[in-house]
Amino acid sequence: MATDLPTVDVLLPSRRAGASVDRALASIDAVRAAEPALHITVLREDDPDGTGPAATRNRAARRGTGTYLAFLDDDDRWLAPRLSEAVRILSKKKEIVLVCGDAEIASGGTFLSNPPPTTGEARDHGSLALGWSVCTSTATMRRVDWEAAGGMNESFSRAEDYELWLRLTADGRRIHVLPQALAWRSD
Repeated sequence: MATDLPTVDVLLPSRRAGASVDRALASIDAVRAAEPALHITVLREDDPDGTGPAATRNRAARRGTGTYLAFLDDDDRWLAPRLSEAVRILSKKKEIVLVCGDAEIASGGTFLSNPPPTTGEARDHGSLALGWSVCTSTATMRRVDWEAAGGMNESFSRAEDYELWLRLTADGRRIHVLPQALAWRSD
């Protein structure tokens, strides 16, 4: 049966098995139920080689076929229906390369020290370069942009996501920050 619904591949790298992954997958199921206009393909990759999340996410992205990619770390959880709004923004605003939001932190507080206004806002490369950061488990982007960037740099053992966001915004495109907490993030 053909469908014209947007597809989102969720990249969930995991070096752990068990309860944390089960909770992450359950949070995806909750979002899927709240967003019937989307077809979500979950691609869970274990990383037995210890090559890191960049290599695992790259392998998962190559296996997927979705128009959009969303990210979730195995020890985090999605909190809110988030994909419909991200897809809407990405499909209408070509200058937006990534949609993200805030996250609740397990030890208390929120991820963003400078939250956006209630309407959200677009932030630029300079904001990232000056220390503003994106919680990866809240990020959604177009597959075509991922592929044009060559995915995540596998030589990075840390900050591979931040390095990708910097490459994606270097040409003037922006990141749209939604005002709500979209994920719960472990410490």
